Amino acid sequence: ASLPASDIIPTIHHTRQAAETYFNEFAVLRSQNRSWNGRLREPPGVDERVSSGLIELHQMLRELHNEIEDEQDRSEVHGYAERCKMLASSITGWHQQSEPNWVYWIETEAGPRQRVTIAARPIEVGPVLKSMLFDTLRTVVMTSATLSTGGSDPFQYVRGRVGAEESITLQLGSPFNYRD
Repeated sequence: ASLPASDIIPTIHHTRQAAETYFNEFAVLRSQNRSWNGRLREPPGVDERVSSGLIELHQMLRELHNEIEDEQDRSEVHGYAERCKMLASSITGWHQQSEPNWVYWIETEAGPRQRVTIAARPIEVGPVLKSMLFDTLRTVVMTSATLSTGGSDPFQYVRGRVGAEESITLQLGSPFNYRD
């Protein structure tokens, strides 16, 4: 049995409402304590119902995808389905604070339509960059005017911070005369 596209619309509305409620609750938390920097040290005490709606949308879009004949439309619906799945996973992971050694926080931005951002980053980026970049690629080129410091090993600090301890480095002079 095929899934009519109109069957998806109530799920879209329900998921959108769940997302608005979820993010509005964070806006209220931030407005109640203006001196709070937004950092969360434990999972927030807010109901998270967005992920289940996104998973339901993912499944419905996958079913719809199988019914579409036009390849360009199939590809577009597939992209939407995968985006729903990825967003559900990201929101769940953020809400549960599932990554150890990461910092989690909320940002709010006032305006005509208040913007709420949930964010997470690793405390130390070195292990992440090492496993996802340096250990998987044969060559990585990093350039910047500020990668090196003084001393006998001018790249020691940056190599340690980004997880590139075994890298080959080269420091070149600048072609620009900054003194003039």
